[in-house]
Amino acid sequence: MKKPEESKNSFNRNTLIIKSLKKNWRIFLILLIYLISVSIIICKHEPWFDEAQIWLLTRDANLTDLFFKYLHYEGFPGLFYLILMIPAKLKLPYLSLNITSAIIAVAGVFVFLRNAPFPNIIKILFPFSYFIFFQYAVVARNYVLLPILLFLIAKIYRDKTNKIYLFAVLLCLLANTSVHGFLITISLLLLHLVDLFKDWSKLNKSLKSKQFRAFLIIVIILGLTVVQILPIPNDKVPQRENNFSFLNFIKVSFSVLNDFMTENFLLSFVLLFLILLWFKLRGVLLLYLFPNLVLLSLFSIKVYKGWHQGIPFLLLIFVMWISLEDRMINNSKRSRIVRNLALFSTAVVLVIHVYWSLIVSINDFNSPYSASLEVANYIKSHQLEKRKIYVSSFHSISILPYFEDNIFDNHNNGKRPSYFWWSARNNNLIHKKIDGISEEIPINVHSLIENQPDLIIIGIKFPWQENIPRLSGYKFAARFEGNLYWKDRIYEKDSFVLFLRKGISVAK
Repeated sequence: MKKPEESKNSFNRNTLIIKSLKKNWRIFLILLIYLISVSIIICKHEPWFDEAQIWLLTRDANLTDLFFKYLHYEGFPGLFYLILMIPAKLKLPYLSLNITSAIIAVAGVFVFLRNAPFPNIIKILFPFSYFIFFQYAVVARNYVLLPILLFLIAKIYRDKTNKIYLFAVLLCLLANTSVHGFLITISLLLLHLVDLFKDWSKLNKSLKSKQFRAFLIIVIILGLTVVQILPIPNDKVPQRENNFSFLNFIKVSFSVLNDFMTENFLLSFVLLFLILLWFKLRGVLLLYLFPNLVLLSLFSIKVYKGWHQGIPFLLLIFVMWISLEDRMINNSKRSRIVRNLALFSTAVVLVIHVYWSLIVSINDFNSPYSASLEVANYIKSHQLEKRKIYVSSFHSISILPYFEDNIFDNHNNGKRPSYFWWSARNNNLIHKKIDGISEEIPINVHSLIENQPDLIIIGIKFPWQENIPRLSGYKFAARFEGNLYWKDRIYEKDSFVLFLRKGISVAK
């Protein structure tokens, strides 16, 4: 029997929970709708190569090899890998990859809904915007960590000098999400040093000492991050050649800014101009422009993929958040007009993003995102996993997470590890330059038949791979279609064609 005091405490706790639910019911309702919607799409989503590679690395590699060998080839710091090692090493199902991503995404949305100083319409739209709902949630990659960390930084940004240790920890975590997060960290740190220089005489001795200690911590962590991802000279698969020129920078910048806004050039830049006008009025224009210039320089020099668009999009929301903080807001008529125009522009962008989310979710729900699951099911249903299987392309690795071991005889000699090694010493693949990019293809498709494998799996990702030659001694077995859906269209294919050696009998 409960004591009177325990009953009273229990009653008080229940009362507080009820009051919290009543006060924040909109937040919990939006969060619940977001959680259910993302969960439905995840249950139908077939992870593609990039997702599979992350899972296989965390499943098959030990901590030392991951951080001191393979991350050099992946080009990502280890924070997301470290998180995923928990379900992977516990031998939880492959679905755990996307569930983990969804949990992080939900946490980020909660931080946004609970703390962001946006009007209700933006709070309703934002969780269902393209990158927050799909590309950085359903698709499980390192980028899912960016929203929650940027939102936590935005929450304390105006008071970062007084909360310098918390600011330092969040910057260190942000730096370990991706190269982009690393560059944003550097940018925010430099801007903080500028702010410190302006206000240094106003700080007391204790606060000054904290700044030095925090700066030292950040520098050490940034150094360790560089050690993780610094490429090994002459031992990494070559990617796009560096192409630095001012003309290319302008071209890429205009493309990126248009693509993440609305994909309508005129509309995008009218809306962006209105938002930047508000940033200028609020004194945060440099906070938006500086990290963006750094990111756009990276995109124009090294590599730019569609999913990178989400990073300047998040920066826009991040700076808008900070610009709307109540402190020292100018309530003049001009300020209110510019503020409302900026918020209206943001809402228009979000409406378009929600439309993209809807279309991509319908496509992913109705059709395979990757054909890897169907191929794995075919192999299992015909009991081919113990047969001699050869594959033709790196993205065939997306099939392997559905098996406990590596079943491909021409990949790592048919043994673990199952992940792909992006090293120039990997003899499985050579490189063919397509539109300035080195793509991995077999030396010769016909070379796959030299050792007479029982099953040949040919990956179809690019148009030039569609021209499949006749394989002597083999018969067509099946073709499975997959498409990496992007906004309201297809980004690229993720299909496979299977050939069985003639005379091989398989289970029906």
